[in-house]
Amino acid sequence: DKFLTTPATGLEDIYGSVFYTFDGIDEVIDGTKIGVIYHDFSAETGGMDYGDEWNAVISRNFLEHYSVMLKFADYDADSFATDTQKVWVVLGAKF
Repeated sequence: DKFLTTPATGLEDIYGSVFYTFDGIDEVIDGTKIGVIYHDFSAETGGMDYGDEWNAVISRNFLEHYSVMLKFADYDADSFATDTQKVWVVLGAKF
C-alpha cells in the first residue's frame, strides 16, 4: 500500500523469495505451500532508501476448486512513509 503511486524519484524493488510445498507428511498437510519474501525498496535516482519488507505466506488448495491463503507483511520504513504490519486472508475459487 505504500507504493500505490510511483515516487517522483522512481522505485527500485530488489527482492528474493523462498517457497516450499509439503509432500509425504500426511493428508492434511500435504499440498500446503509456505513462503518467505524479502523486498528492499529504494529510489531509482538520488539514492534514497525507502525501507524493506518481509512477507510470510501459507496457502492450501481444498475441495478441488477452492484455496485459502494467509499472508503477513512487515514494512520497515527508512525515509519514506511509516512502518506498517498487516495480516490478511484470501479465499479463492477456480472453475
